[in-house]
Amino acid sequence: MKYVLNDSTNTSLNMNTTGDYGTVQNTSVNDSSASNQPKLMYNGTYAGTFTDNDNHICMIDGKPVIRLYSTTWCPHCRWVKATFDAFAKEYVDAGQIVAYHWEMDTKDNTLTDAVETSIPAEEMQYVSPGNPGGYVPFYVFGCEYTRVGNAYESSGDLTKEDNEFRALVEKIIVESKG
Repeated sequence: MKYVLNDSTNTSLNMNTTGDYGTVQNTSVNDSSASNQPKLMYNGTYAGTFTDNDNHICMIDGKPVIRLYSTTWCPHCRWVKATFDAFAKEYVDAGQIVAYHWEMDTKDNTLTDAVETSIPAEEMQYVSPGNPGGYVPFYVFGCEYTRVGNAYESSGDLTKEDNEFRALVEKIIVESKG
């Protein structure tokens, strides 16, 4: 499987099925810049920098599910990790969503106190449809919205990342109820 870092150098790292890392190579992955991002708002159809895949909102125990797939060695994954994890835990603790942050190389869900050593097959099924290249970081919000990479990393703006996560989760919560 290939994990591609979404950065301005367009580097990727191949990883075979046994978990051994291959060689670094160039690829054409674009890092979204904040200057060409639309203003965040909820209007019933806006998905921000995420792609709307026209899927149904997936639920566990009546709550929408969000996922982040990353690796420990990816600098872009490390850049957003604390922001994503804090945001996700806040909504999980409030009982509004179910969330996972799977580190693909360690197979750990960073949102739990336990240290997992495998990613369940049912969790891996969400990687390929919206991300056939296996790029990280990869976000799946509600099974309906996906995004490869960080939208605001090039401007160093974690607040905009957090705001977009929150706006989309609020949208998904509303959509899941009706």
